[in-house]
Amino acid sequence: MKKIFYLILVAFFLLPTVSAFTVINIYIDESGDSTFLGETDLSEIQLPQGIENRNGEIIGVSSDLTNKEGEVWSFIYALENSEIRVILPKNSILTSVSGGDISVENERITIFANNVANLEYIIRGPNLEIQIFSNKILFGIIGIVLLIILIFYVVNYRNREITEKNKENKILNSLKKVLNEREKLILENLSKYGKMKSSYLRKLTDIPKASFSRHIQELEKKKLIVRSGEGKNKFVELNDEYVRSK
Repeated sequence: MKKIFYLILVAFFLLPTVSAFTVINIYIDESGDSTFLGETDLSEIQLPQGIENRNGEIIGVSSDLTNKEGEVWSFIYALENSEIRVILPKNSILTSVSGGDISVENERITIFANNVANLEYIIRGPNLEIQIFSNKILFGIIGIVLLIILIFYVVNYRNREITEKNKENKILNSLKKVLNEREKLILENLSKYGKMKSSYLRKLTDIPKASFSRHIQELEKKKLIVRSGEGKNKFVELNDEYVRSK
């Protein structure tokens, strides 16, 4: 019986400590001030400067919990055995948070945390809107300039390609006047299909093998074609450098 009495006595003294809990709502305004509204079962509780515990009601304003670097605000507050709700100013953008749940209501972000609230945020004001708008304009201008450069390059490359092709055709046409029909046929196919195996070119032109070899040698002497490779892998192509030099 005595043992049971001691157990009841210990439980009586421990119960308030175990069940003691604190709930705090912290409203942060645009200037970084933090307004505390909450409740606690504890008679003594460590609170920031400017915050009071009035018979279990936590109330007050503190400017010591926020810090600003550039456009980024940071907030940190810790209290054991507590449920902390941090309500950010309107038009805020949460950039980082260490744990907890997040909700959005009436354009305000609320962070639900236990024991520790640690977060960073940005307030979208006129300066930030202007900066975002300016960046969009800048990226738009850069995009237009790059597009113009690309179009100019493509058109210029295409015109140069057409000019080179016309020049090549003009030179080939003038050379055809001093070439026989079979040599003209060889050059026409090389101009149309590009570099190819000698055997394929001969089949394409349907020129007898002996005559084909002679015509190829003549065209090579005139520096109109270039041969490369050995054995079955002999290739023939137009001598572009010679044609362009003309």
